[in-house]
Amino acid sequence: MDYLVQGTGSQAIAARRAPLSQILPVVCDCAPSRKERIDSGREHAGPWAARVVNRLESRTEPPHAGEAQSVDDRFPAKTGRAFEPRPRLRLRQEPMDPYGYTESQLQIQRTVREFARREIAPGAEERDRTSRFDYELYRRLGALGLTGMPFGEEFGGSDAGTLSFCLALEEISRVDMSLGMTLWVGIQGAQSMAHGSGEQLAAWRDAYILPTVRGELVSAGGITEPDAGSDTAALKTRAVLDGDEWVIDGAKIFISNAGLDICAIVMVLCRTDEGFGIVIVPSGTPGYTVGPPLRKMGLRSSDTRELFFDGCRVPRMNLLGGRGSGRQAIVGGGFHITRLYLASQAVGLASECLDLSLAHAKDRVAFKRPIARFQYVQGMLVDMALEVQMARLLRDQACRLQEARLPYAKEAAMAKLFCAEMAKRAADSAVQIFGGLGFMDETPVSRYYRDIRASTIAEGTSEIQKHIIARELGCFE
Repeated sequence: MDYLVQGTGSQAIAARRAPLSQILPVVCDCAPSRKERIDSGREHAGPWAARVVNRLESRTEPPHAGEAQSVDDRFPAKTGRAFEPRPRLRLRQEPMDPYGYTESQLQIQRTVREFARREIAPGAEERDRTSRFDYELYRRLGALGLTGMPFGEEFGGSDAGTLSFCLALEEISRVDMSLGMTLWVGIQGAQSMAHGSGEQLAAWRDAYILPTVRGELVSAGGITEPDAGSDTAALKTRAVLDGDEWVIDGAKIFISNAGLDICAIVMVLCRTDEGFGIVIVPSGTPGYTVGPPLRKMGLRSSDTRELFFDGCRVPRMNLLGGRGSGRQAIVGGGFHITRLYLASQAVGLASECLDLSLAHAKDRVAFKRPIARFQYVQGMLVDMALEVQMARLLRDQACRLQEARLPYAKEAAMAKLFCAEMAKRAADSAVQIFGGLGFMDETPVSRYYRDIRASTIAEGTSEIQKHIIARELGCFE
């Protein structure tokens, strides 16, 4: 009972040590005088409790007429002392978002969710079946302002912040993870170009950056190679400086967006004579060839190709950043933010799996009752709901650290690892709850089961994320 008032610091310690008789009047109306009660509480419980008193004082209603009776009147045989009864406390319930999102973020979430249900969801199954990318749909994303969210106002963007963009990706991926993948991959090149030198901005602003912001163009990122994925130090594609041109030779694989008609450039991570560099290669450059579409388990309406470079020449100014800084820019920065994007997609897909599974479990009748009443089904639904909420909080924490320009490598790896593995479990449970119907391609959960599998591999496998987390914890010191 000595711990009725909680908190930290010297004030809280003093409050805990105060006698119960001195603290109790702070939170209940049983002392002889209201002023005495308040003054006593402030004196003995410290500033923290004083603030509580102030709030309670402003939110306390006086006793209703006819209710103030002494104990003697009600129980004359059991007591000989009288006191005022406690008044009823009515605490004001202020509207609060459980995740701490701002009003603008909630508005973005609602707007994108409505757009996704109305415009994206109806054709998602057909696009997956035919492996077709909908160019007009992507332009509508631009018209809504989604392609410009991470860009500053000087480029026509909204500078909405990482968390807001992640909320948009989450809602899109609820109904079509392929489109969400195309979106965040498609803006990466222009985002990097926006941090170029004055000469580079003059050449790229109108040609690449602004059309990307408007949803008219996309980019691709060329990192993975046939013999090097997670181990970026083993990349073999080489760029050699010849006069005022870079000459690129090598191959990349599993590259998103490169085969789309609106793909303007690919950012190629290459070896140079001074370490690794990122070189911008415009589509159609001689010596640059895009292979045929790759057949995939999931994400079928997202374009994925192999790229070939054979004596491909680009201007010297197409090198992003300093010579030798390319790998660090990718591994030490670029991957962190893209992991948050992929984590957001996983959260969105898992959330939709939960909603669909719950609705189906309530509707599907077996043994004369809905399967939602069976404990095993309830257990799967509870696990899904718990993990979705945990994943979203983990993602949000990493996003807020990034926006505050604080170190977030560990948190980004944690978010990507947990969200991806969580979504994989959620999709598996959804298929199980749907039963035979979940095994059919006509059911969305079947597509989600296939799509989410890539999330534990892309942007660093789950095993790589554990390695990063261990390193950030200091295990290698």
